[in-house]
Amino acid sequence: MPYRSLALFIALPVLAGEPSALAMMPVAAPSGSFVLDRAPDLDKGIQSFVAQASSGQRDHIARRLKEVDPLYKRVEISSTTDAVTLTFDGRAPLVLPLNGQEVAWTREGGEVIRVSARPSMSGVLQTYKAADGERTNEFILLPDGRLILSVQVHVAGLAKDLSYKVVYKAAK
Repeated sequence: MPYRSLALFIALPVLAGEPSALAMMPVAAPSGSFVLDRAPDLDKGIQSFVAQASSGQRDHIARRLKEVDPLYKRVEISSTTDAVTLTFDGRAPLVLPLNGQEVAWTREGGEVIRVSARPSMSGVLQTYKAADGERTNEFILLPDGRLILSVQVHVAGLAKDLSYKVVYKAAK
């Protein structure tokens, strides 16, 4: 019996006795080209979200969120075992190691943000960290080929986060 088969044969009884171990194994990172299918009314969601801020901060926070949280019309994802490459609306690709290491990334307009990525139980988590808040994207590929982008935005100083989901379908 080849060593590779022997190793698999030995590992199977251990994992078979622990269904929770199998459930805890992360899935492969999503990959492909996707186009926007369904999205919430983000302007309405932002207005509702900023209502928790003081009246003097609301306009500033709303402008900032609209600037940094666009609804992308096209998302492209590719990955290796070590890194994920994300391209939004044909912009320059963002290549991130999948070990959670932060990378300095310069947004359009010159703002430098720390970005990281790591596998999640259902796909890939990507986190943007800026001085005034943080955004986490989770990319989840469904069996039918749709991509779910689950977004959570934390604004420094606000008690509740802005959360929403966007659905993409495979590009043709």
